[in-house]
Amino acid sequence: MDLKNGSIQTISHKKRFFTPALSPDGKYIAAISFSAKRESRLILLNRQDGALIRQAPNPQNRILKAPAWSADGEKIVFTAQSAAGKSLCLFNRRSGRVKTILRETWLGISGPVFFRNYILFSSGMSGIDNIYAVDTLNAQIYRVTSRPFGAFNPSVVPGTDELLFNDYSADGYKIARMKLAPQTWQSVPATAAPGLNYARELKEQEQGANILEPEQIPQKQYAVSDYNTAAWINVHSWLLFSDPLNRGIYFISNNILNTVGTGAGIFYNRNESTLGYNLNLSYGGFFPIIDFNVQNLFRSFTVRHGTQGATLYWNETSAGLGLRMPLNFSAGNYRRTLILSASVRGVRFGGKDLRYFNNVSEGSLFVPFYYSLRFANLRRAALMDVRRQWGQTAEFVYEHTPFKSDLNSRHLFSRFYFYLPGISHHQSLLLNGSYEWQDAVNYYFQPLLEYPRGYRFRYSASFLKSGFDYSLPLFYPDWSLGGWFYLKRIKLNLFYDYGLNLESGNMKPVRSMGAELWLDHHWFSLPLELEGGGRFYYRQEDHKSGYKLLIRLPLH
Repeated sequence: MDLKNGSIQTISHKKRFFTPALSPDGKYIAAISFSAKRESRLILLNRQDGALIRQAPNPQNRILKAPAWSADGEKIVFTAQSAAGKSLCLFNRRSGRVKTILRETWLGISGPVFFRNYILFSSGMSGIDNIYAVDTLNAQIYRVTSRPFGAFNPSVVPGTDELLFNDYSADGYKIARMKLAPQTWQSVPATAAPGLNYARELKEQEQGANILEPEQIPQKQYAVSDYNTAAWINVHSWLLFSDPLNRGIYFISNNILNTVGTGAGIFYNRNESTLGYNLNLSYGGFFPIIDFNVQNLFRSFTVRHGTQGATLYWNETSAGLGLRMPLNFSAGNYRRTLILSASVRGVRFGGKDLRYFNNVSEGSLFVPFYYSLRFANLRRAALMDVRRQWGQTAEFVYEHTPFKSDLNSRHLFSRFYFYLPGISHHQSLLLNGSYEWQDAVNYYFQPLLEYPRGYRFRYSASFLKSGFDYSLPLFYPDWSLGGWFYLKRIKLNLFYDYGLNLESGNMKPVRSMGAELWLDHHWFSLPLELEGGGRFYYRQEDHKSGYKLLIRLPLH
């Protein structure tokens, strides 16, 4: 990546290259290559075209890691792991020879970097990880830091005698710096290297027997039997979920082979203000995935009846069978998915109000078909981003009743999201658009469109909605109340929603704007981050305003 203009150049194609290190003059790249035969090599590439210039010999096929350049670009330091431990080695770029600076040890060597004629590295030689230095001329080892809990990841500021490293404390890793003065370093005797033997300490505690000797290990034969694929009930998790239209609780089960997944939950639909229950079963032993679903929905719908509005109440119990084809095209920082699905359901209709359903009897059955396409191209967000900086999602849904029955309807829904970067760091602009159409003869499919904020949902046979959200972080309080509550971040979201009723003779806009204040927080030291806050909205059509308390879960 060119840091000046942000352009990215791909150096290699379909290779197994890891931990690249750019030479000081920017002409070469040192990297570790792993072949399909598990061969580990230190290689030197041309930065312009990725051509192989040289590779370091590795006849023992040790696992090589962490290459780093000397200031003059003539040498490369790296670690080599073998069955005897980890060693520290030097590779000469011009001669192609490898020199071992520190022989194999089990005390750990990581993050080597050059400083003059020394190599700095992290190690636990004293029982506590600290920064050490080894003289490349005589292999003498020195201790550079003496931190009480650990020092890691040394880095020398180019052209200076300043060391940057991670200092570990009760509050986590801190960035620390110090002057490098070799005359103050403490030399480490050669006999100190193998001084710690944790395995011996553990062995002496293991019931008086040597657990490293096979004959001392108790032998027990266990019966071997075929795996029972029918044993798919294994409830392992539950979660609270929240999406734009539904909130609820869900219980999850997967078999050991992860070919059968089941879930059961109860949810609340915000558009209709009703409850629903469902049970899902998916079999992934074939492709596409086979889905089976049973659910019971309590439905509520307010429609125009004559010159007045009428609220319809009914319930429907259904069983469905479908196919789902999830395709994954993800690469690099982008998650790209395409999910195609189709299903058919048998629905029993009941609990209706006979005044508003013509020629329909209690317990009527009908068979709707469902088709959907969902696409996502999302760039991975940074931890401090309030929302993704770049991405697009699209969703298309079509439902209909192709067979002649007592209940008939057609339903079309589409939605688009566009994520764009904001004016400053970690800010984000989200553009959205959606359209819903329903040709309801005497049945109404469940609406999927999010109504403009501040208004109560109203059914429309044809409705178009668009808008934007602009999100930005305000403060990072980093405030805690004992182990009960932790406030991580306060952020602001500005929004504008525009909806248009496209029914013939009833084209009316529905517009709102406002602001949402969100608090990212944790309860009881749990890792699940919650979002809570409030929304202030202003409705342009009737000039009314109000506020609403909000809670949002990051699981959906």
